[in-house]
Amino acid sequence: MVTKDIHEEGFQGRWVSINNFEQELTILYCHGGGFTVGSALTHQNFASRLASQAGAKSLVLNLSLAPEHPYPKQLQETLKAYDWLLGQMNPDNIVLAGDSSGATLVLSALGKMVDAATPLPRSAVLVSPWTDLTHSGPSIQALKQKDPMVQVETLKKWALNYAPEDRLQDPFVSPCFRDLTGFPPMLVCVSDSEILYSDSTRLYDKAKAAGVPITMITEKRALHVWPIFHNSIPEGRKTLEVMAQFMVDFPPSA
Repeated sequence: MVTKDIHEEGFQGRWVSINNFEQELTILYCHGGGFTVGSALTHQNFASRLASQAGAKSLVLNLSLAPEHPYPKQLQETLKAYDWLLGQMNPDNIVLAGDSSGATLVLSALGKMVDAATPLPRSAVLVSPWTDLTHSGPSIQALKQKDPMVQVETLKKWALNYAPEDRLQDPFVSPCFRDLTGFPPMLVCVSDSEILYSDSTRLYDKAKAAGVPITMITEKRALHVWPIFHNSIPEGRKTLEVMAQFMVDFPPSA
């Protein structure tokens, strides 16, 4: 793996690739961690493997962290990074990707782009997305005894670290509350055992209703963000391959 840190106005990140940075296809990756932990370092191995599988390079953001840097700081950094990439390449060569709270940022950034008529990326890939910071989805309670990784009280704490309670229904904080018309093709990967399962199913239904091309991969009895454990579990490797193939296939070749 090769890496290169960058420090630009409005954001910081790390280029990662298996061999070099000559590939045209570029993944802009937003790391998860409940908006409060994580970095390019924690996700660089996963991002580089994903990039390798897709024949791409990846720019993993070093996001500012809550509670010291609450909403909208991380969203602004994501948008700054995307605009910076747009200054260097065609948007058809950019894929937005993220896991958990990083997927929240991807969806929120796409909403801003649609509203501003900014050229959209070729697609978006979301792993265990956290789309509702009010936690109103049915799986929050129904699966709280089955999810070994994410706890309801922890989610509530992270949400309030990120945004005040009266902002949690804001569609740029909880993207499940916005119309998804105009969004690019999306792939959603979720486990049927995680408390955020309904965050994905509701997103899928809204995207379908809005005419957005969307595919949802549901893994049985997997951990939250299981593809990041691709070195340890076959399910992770299988889903990583599906993610990479989606990045290559959408938009379909003319």
